[in-house]
Amino acid sequence: MPAAEAQDNKITVRVKTVPGLTDARPLSGPVRLVLETSDSSGNPVDVERLNIRLRAPRSHWFFSTDFPLVEGRLLSEMIVPVSRGRVEWEYLFPIRGVYRLEVESVDDGGPQITEALELRIKESRIKLLLLAAFILALFLFGFTAGRFFTSPRPQPSLKMTMGIFVLLTVSTLTSTIGEAALLESGGLVARMQVEPATVGRPSRIDWSVVDVKSGEPVASRLSLTITHLEKGTPIFSLEEMLTEGNFSLSFQFTDGARHQVTSVAAIAGEALVVTEETISVQAVEPPLRTVLPSIGFFIAVIAFGLVVGRISRQRLGARGWTFPLP
Repeated sequence: MPAAEAQDNKITVRVKTVPGLTDARPLSGPVRLVLETSDSSGNPVDVERLNIRLRAPRSHWFFSTDFPLVEGRLLSEMIVPVSRGRVEWEYLFPIRGVYRLEVESVDDGGPQITEALELRIKESRIKLLLLAAFILALFLFGFTAGRFFTSPRPQPSLKMTMGIFVLLTVSTLTSTIGEAALLESGGLVARMQVEPATVGRPSRIDWSVVDVKSGEPVASRLSLTITHLEKGTPIFSLEEMLTEGNFSLSFQFTDGARHQVTSVAAIAGEALVVTEETISVQAVEPPLRTVLPSIGFFIAVIAFGLVVGRISRQRLGARGWTFPLP
């Protein structure tokens, strides 16, 4: 199980993943992240709280991912307590590339930690295979069209052929607001508020549980899950995290679909307090500049196949061969 490591003042920050990063793929399933803090001897170091931020991979200069509005953006940010030197949560990585996990301590007078770790998620093998098959199909389409619409004449010069190819290539390149959920259980009231969710920017999720009589937050263990309803897949989850009765999370929904945020609070001597909030994420069309390079590349593949088809047809015609096309 691979780990990314960094050191600051003899405190080592390590993040492990299950499954390992070599086996993790975008949208293939949630990945459990285990963040550990330890000293030079490997013993756990208790840091009161950590501010954890996850940033998406930066955009590629040519090929974009399926979610160009997510590239290089903040995906999540939360301040969580550390128990026995570790923090655990699950996350469904949406795109391929190198993610940046930023970790900062927020303790007064405690150990100071400021680290940035990298997590590399590879593209799905099936997706790469489909892309290769699609490119081959485009080339064969251009090749067939080039032979079909070309009469067997003497082969044109190489300069003219390349000029046609370059010309074809260059010409181608030229919210719904989540309402606050309120649930009362005995003498406790649980509240959850979700900001309007739009693809491309984080939304804030605020949760709290208070005593009805005193109005004060009640310490509890919180389990929080965000589920993509159409796919039925959890995309984020925290399990039994110790809180002082409130918790905030900045989270970016990467898909314009309906999601459900579910919280379960376990309080000593009380029944479980469950809250659920269903939200509709507003989709946003990606800017044209993110899709033009890909479209241009695909059309260039067709143009290249067209040129190769024309050349092969003319060469066969010059030698007296025929091609059985109507």
